[in-house]
Amino acid sequence: KIKNAIDLIKKYDIEVHVSFILGCPGDTVETYKYTEEMIHLLNPTMVSFNMLRPMPGTDIYTNPNKYGILMEDRFWFERDDWTKEPVSYTRELSKNDILYWKKRLNKSFVLGRN
Repeated sequence: KIKNAIDLIKKYDIEVHVSFILGCPGDTVETYKYTEEMIHLLNPTMVSFNMLRPMPGTDIYTNPNKYGILMEDRFWFERDDWTKEPVSYTRELSKNDILYWKKRLNKSFVLGRN
């Protein structure tokens, strides 16, 4: 259904931007591989890969263990480096894993467009 919708949108020369959040509960290497396949199948105009940032006041921030989320610094928003690295990660994926997949997915999208 998503592919059909995107194909219809493209038919009318409308750009398609898809956005993903990495480091969410349930994310695994397998889900990222599937995401990579879907990006190539859907062939959007643009993609963005953002890292999960549990915000104060949300349940995922207040109860990260409930979601399998790990945060070393619960006051990450007071630092300047939060834009460059994950502020949280999961039991399945380390900070380095999330950064690796962010770069890989971006590169895969760019190379797949050529």
